[in-house]
Amino acid sequence: MSTHKENFKHWFSDTIESLYENENAGFPILMLTFPLLERYLRSKSQTYEKSLKKPFYNELLNLFPTLTDRTNAESFWEIYRHGILHQATLSQKKNHIDKIWISNYKKDAIFYEKNVFYVNPVEFAKKVIDIINNDFPNYEALEHSSHPLATKQIIIDGFNGTCGYAQRMSLSVRTQNTK
Repeated sequence: MSTHKENFKHWFSDTIESLYENENAGFPILMLTFPLLERYLRSKSQTYEKSLKKPFYNELLNLFPTLTDRTNAESFWEIYRHGILHQATLSQKKNHIDKIWISNYKKDAIFYEKNVFYVNPVEFAKKVIDIINNDFPNYEALEHSSHPLATKQIIIDGFNGTCGYAQRMSLSVRTQNTK
């Protein structure tokens, strides 16, 4: 049986890292990274209920001080997390932000200046993965039972993935080797 940390590496961090060289993968990188960050922040701030509270945004601000204040942290979360995960785009609800970007133009994971947000998807993902790896117990959040981590179950000898294609490939290779 594999550990949660091994699963995190195989299912999430390795997969996200494989997208870094694709210049068109900014949205997919963020789509994979935001739920990981949310799980971590909810645990770290002990914000397990549906709506997010001040401690959640304070933790976000602690991790990304370039957001400068809690109002910007809340705007950032609504624009990027809610927009990307709910509509596969950036939300336009926070009207005090003039421009929002996903770009490697700035080297910071999140850069805020004069009502403009820049998010560098690769640097953002690297930072989130690093944060989780360095504080894995808060990501695991075992005391929070309504969202326990999934565990890998090996159904066929040698099958290690979560995708049906990997299972078919494993069966296909096995069949070819027995002929």
